[in-house]
Amino acid sequence: MKIWFKEIILTLLGLAVLIYGLLYFLQERLIFFPEKLPADHQFSFRQHFEEVWLEAEDERKLHALLFQNSASKGVVLFFHGNAGSLDSWGSLAPLYLENGYDVCFLDYRGYGKSQGKIKSESQLITDAQLAYDWVKKRYPDTPLVISGTSIGTGIATQLAAHNAADLLLLTAPYSSLQDLIREKFSIVPPFLIKYKLMSRAFVNQVDCPIVVFHGQKDELIPPTHAVALKKARADIQLQIFPRAGHNDISSDPAYVEALAEVLQGLP
Repeated sequence: MKIWFKEIILTLLGLAVLIYGLLYFLQERLIFFPEKLPADHQFSFRQHFEEVWLEAEDERKLHALLFQNSASKGVVLFFHGNAGSLDSWGSLAPLYLENGYDVCFLDYRGYGKSQGKIKSESQLITDAQLAYDWVKKRYPDTPLVISGTSIGTGIATQLAAHNAADLLLLTAPYSSLQDLIREKFSIVPPFLIKYKLMSRAFVNQVDCPIVVFHGQKDELIPPTHAVALKKARADIQLQIFPRAGHNDISSDPAYVEALAEVLQGLP
């Protein structure tokens, strides 16, 4: 009887190790859902844009799109969500162009035309820094907004914590990706989560104003995460839109109006 019980315990432990091992090593497949585009893909945006290639330290090339106004008052560096590619995310460009700002969208590794694969949080931040350095060199003396939506908010927040910007703009943020994952999957131990993206810990290191937008109907990232960021830093300007969810917030009229007010209010 004791031998039988011991064998069951060992089997269960073995299964737990196997499951947790898979969760750790396959984590990227559970978090990131890229759309891959061929190198010769032709974008069909009506607005004027420029394709940008950035070379990382490991010689992988990252792809970005820069949408430009004829007379720009500044630039927005935008970090998108965990799915799709610039072929879809570029459709948000008018939100910024119509308010007088150029906007640069970066595709993460493995997304769109960008080469390589996402392997770590530090790699994501390093690639974001590469994009920031390029934008800052291109726009040395104009207002710069660092913006992120969904998973991109954690990247944008860390970047703003270590670089100069005129505004940090976060749409549908999490307090940390670790917190969000633990809410959705409580059985996952915190030490297994490679992508922690602790925005809550970085907001107080950001020297510029922070504006946070969130949809009240967001079920993927509940607005309680935006409230948690506000609690971590009291001067965050938080606006929650009653009719907006997660994927439709950018088309919510109240959001569009609030975004325009923020951008046009910058010096």
